[in-house]
Amino acid sequence: MIKRYPTKKIFVGDVAVGGDAPISVQSMTFSKTRDVEATVEQIKRLHFAGCDIVRVAVPDYEDAYALKDLFFIYKGTFVYAKNLDPLNKKMEDLVMFEFIGNYLQYTIEAKEAIFTGRGWLAKDILIKELIYSKNTLQKYKIEKR
Repeated sequence: MIKRYPTKKIFVGDVAVGGDAPISVQSMTFSKTRDVEATVEQIKRLHFAGCDIVRVAVPDYEDAYALKDLFFIYKGTFVYAKNLDPLNKKMEDLVMFEFIGNYLQYTIEAKEAIFTGRGWLAKDILIKELIYSKNTLQKYKIEKR
């Protein structure tokens, strides 16, 4: 058996890496990220081959500006961003939503979010909270911030 050295466990999305976590399968795309179709195809193939983590290189601004219609999970919350502006560290047309089980709990919409170095800051936020009773949607609240 191979000896494993003690390391700190971290999470990449919901995949544990290091510490006592099982060994995860990781790979990286080799296409130019600006070739979105080829990059997505590689990600799909890696996923179906059993890959836990796929890394995508973004070596220059041309590749970075190809990142449109992003969908990812940030701290357990699903996030959709229409555009990413890496030069100005901002996302545009942002929607975040969270589920508990099969039930949508809330959505948060913002025209723009800017990365401050410590986190994301958005303005003109619209929050929709869904309220359930006995697994049936009863009403929802809308709040503007």
